[in-house]
Amino acid sequence: MRKVIKISLDINKFNLNIRKKALFYDLNKSLSLDDIKRYVSYYPDLHLDNLDLEHINTNTYKGITLNRTNIKAYPTDKLFLNKNNFDILQESELAINSPTLSIHESKDKLWDFIITDYYIGWVKKKDIMYVINYDILNSKKFIIITKAKLIIDDLILDMGDKIPYLKEDKNYYYGILIKKLVKIPKIDSHLGYLNYNKDNVIKLALKYLDIPYSWGSKKGIDCSSFVRNIYRVFGIYFPRNTADQVKSIGKRIKFNLNILKKIDLCLLYMQGHVILYLGNNYIIHANATDKKVALGNILEYPYLDKIEDIVLIV
Repeated sequence: MRKVIKISLDINKFNLNIRKKALFYDLNKSLSLDDIKRYVSYYPDLHLDNLDLEHINTNTYKGITLNRTNIKAYPTDKLFLNKNNFDILQESELAINSPTLSIHESKDKLWDFIITDYYIGWVKKKDIMYVINYDILNSKKFIIITKAKLIIDDLILDMGDKIPYLKEDKNYYYGILIKKLVKIPKIDSHLGYLNYNKDNVIKLALKYLDIPYSWGSKKGIDCSSFVRNIYRVFGIYFPRNTADQVKSIGKRIKFNLNILKKIDLCLLYMQGHVILYLGNNYIIHANATDKKVALGNILEYPYLDKIEDIVLIV
């Protein structure tokens, strides 16, 4: 039985608590029951009986993730694989120590439908701890992970994960994850956000080189999570999907090779894909064609004609 933390669905207030910016989903000030049903029933054709639409209400529960966990489009562990052998229900992965707002639970009581600062979907209830507030996440002093993937004991940390700072010694930072003390190598982290500049972006991007491509970042990284994780290190938070990323942050201009020649660093967007441009014709991206994060030349990119937008983060 869950304790009700608050009754109204004040989404805007939740968003402000997370990162002082509105959620990229336009959920306005509150959701009606019909709104919630619409979001929860994202895959109605699957006919899986675990949504419990008959018992949706407006109770909400603040939470913090205890583990790195999957965000699913439906509350099930059953796989629905496409032709590329990717699970179509795998939306993304949610970092440890992430704030969540639970707005519904599955019929089997094992899943919560949540809103986060960048996505919505189903997560395992066991991976969330309900809290009264997010005070533990609002530390003015924090550690940012700068390694592509850092494994500490049984914890998996991703680039851009943010951990409240406790203390440090010569080689390690010590942070708090809920009630657990974690020892983080300084070589794989930074105290506070990293300075945003081209050199730092390139250094972070190259740490992902050759990591396998995986839709929803379940067993590797996909293109939008690759970009999102890198920019989190600088305190720049992108939405989950490329369609939302391209219109969310930065200056957006129509793609043109002549314009690109004058640019040192930017993001290149096409339908369903994003590429990090490093200047001098170099690109790096997580892509299904190479099946990994690969470095290349923009002039040799086979889908050059599909690129639509340049986004400058200034």
